[in-house]
Amino acid sequence: ETWPSQLARALPATLVNTARGGSRTPAALEQLARADRRLPTEQFPVGERLLVVHTGGNDLLLALLLPPLTLLLWLDVLALSGASAGLWSPPARPAHLSFIGLVSRRSAQELRRLLR
Repeated sequence: ETWPSQLARALPATLVNTARGGSRTPAALEQLARADRRLPTEQFPVGERLLVVHTGGNDLLLALLLPPLTLLLWLDVLALSGASAGLWSPPARPAHLSFIGLVSRRSAQELRRLLR
């Protein structure tokens, strides 16, 4: 069961799922467009609705195919593992030089470009 389904059940709310497997950040606007087409035409139960636009996960997975980013990920894991084991201090390098920093910044830039 997906996390949006679990969240909708916990709220409780009717889930309006417009996501597509394998989509990347540029597909976020298409998810919103699908919701815009669905909401007025479908009969939903009375009450709260939950619309989730989920993006970025596949961007992160695809980044693993790029050797420099995979190297950054391994360096992050090594630095954090050593720090949590007390072998050395937590990494002092700026977040923009980490795997997650680079990938999340790129996704945020794509979203900003889409929303203009």
